[in-house]
Amino acid sequence: MTVTAYDAEGNVATGDDGTVLFTSSDSGASVNRTTLPAGHVFDAGDAGTWRFVLSFETTGNQSVTATDAATRPSPRPPALR
Repeated sequence: MTVTAYDAEGNVATGDDGTVLFTSSDSGASVNRTTLPAGHVFDAGDAGTWRFVLSFETTGNQSVTATDAATRPSPRPPALR
């Protein structure tokens, strides 16, 4: 899967150094073999986009949510898509 950070104008936030947090309906879910909840801190090498492997342990319908952990004063913090 891929997570991309966008700035307030809708452009890929290539210089973003924020953190994306993952949660799931599956308590055994993992991102790159790290059990959730987990996070990823963007760095210059990511250029605003990070690819990862998502694994569910529980059968049936499951979900994962990626959220921006930033507490920025901006009225429109970078969005994740």
